[in-house]
This record gives sequence, C-alpha cells and structure tokens, in this order.
Amino acid sequence: MAVAKLKSSEIVDKLNKVLDQGKYADPSTFAMRSILRDCEQVRAVDAAKGWSLLGCYYALLGDADQVDRCFRASQGLQDLTMACGNYHTNVTNLGFFSARMNFIKLAGIQRVEISRLFR
Repeated sequence: MAVAKLKSSEIVDKLNKVLDQGKYADPSTFAMRSILRDCEQVRAVDAAKGWSLLGCYYALLGDADQVDRCFRASQGLQDLTMACGNYHTNVTNLGFFSARMNFIKLAGIQRVEISRLFR
C-alpha cells in the first residue's frame, strides 16, 4: 500500500497542476495519458484510491458521466464521507450541484455526516 499512497500523492499533484490551468484538459496529450495510466496503476493496487483518482481525472476532462461512474465505483470501497466529499468537489466544479445532493441521498448519509463534508 505504501507504493499506492506515494503514487496517489504524486498523481494528485499532477491533477492539481492541470486544474490550475483553468480549462478542460485534452485527453490526447502526453501528460493526460500519463496521468490516466498512473490512475489505472493505483486502481490495480488500491481500488478505492484508484477510482477516486480516475473520477478527478475525468472531471478535468469535463466528462460528468465518467466522473459519476468512477465515484460510484469507489463508494463501496472507502469511507463513505471521503467518497462523497471527493465526488461533491468534482461535480460541483463541473456545475452539477444537484447531482451531488442526489448522490448523498442515495448513499444514505445522515445529516450529521453531511455537515462533516463542508468543514
């Protein structure tokens, strides 16, 4: 797991660099293909982290359907509050606030847990 943890931190840094550019990324660039490959490698070792990273990757491409698919896949594999927090951030950035609320309702998160997402 140590390798997955180090690799995932590295991927988050790469994703944040792309995010700082302020526009949707082009999946055909070397950088984005490299990030996708890295996310898939992490998913093979730590499925929860890998699916979450893939969700972030697809958010940078503006692909809401893939974001939803990836975070739903991660939902049962990690702390539900963490899964919803990551999903919330990405779909809200894509402009789908109501989709985030539906995800939280479907996940059955209680009101107290939801408040922890926004700290």
